[in-house]
This record gives sequence, structure tokens and C-alpha cells, in this order.
Amino acid sequence: MNQKIKGLLKRYRFFFVLAAVNLTLLFAFPDIGRRSFEITGSSILEMLSVLPPIFILLGLMDVWIKRDTMIRLMGEKSGITGILIAFFLGS
Repeated sequence: MNQKIKGLLKRYRFFFVLAAVNLTLLFAFPDIGRRSFEITGSSILEMLSVLPPIFILLGLMDVWIKRDTMIRLMGEKSGITGILIAFFLGS
């Protein structure tokens, strides 16, 4: 097997295991399996609606704020300031 394919299979093995569990549930217990796929689809749609704005804001932050400033404010020696900035940016 190609080394690239092996790497992809290894990297996404958790996804494939969960997909197999979902399919098994669908065939063994159709009601539970259907509900599982509904919840999975809903979660994926929610994630896809949240991630693009986050990536845009991170890109803008990368352009607007110099890397040295971010390291100074959030680096190892930032103390409580770095913790508070990380908390509010995460919120």
C-alpha cells in the first residue's frame, strides 16, 4: 500500500472507527442509528457555520497584530495578562 495512503488511514482512523460504529448502529438498531446520523450531521453543520468566521478573525489578527507583540503579551512570561487575553479571545 502506498505510504501516503497509510498515513491518511492512520491519521483519520478515529473518524473511520466512528463511521463504522454509526453504520453498525444504523443496521443493528435503525432508530438509534438514524438519530446518531442526525446528530452527527447537525454537529457538522454547526461546526461549518462557526469555523469560517474564526479563521477569518485569526487571519485578521495575524495581519493587524505583530508576532512579537503577541509573543510578548501571551508568551511564557506574560503571567495573568496572557491568561486573560487567551480567555477573552477564546470567548
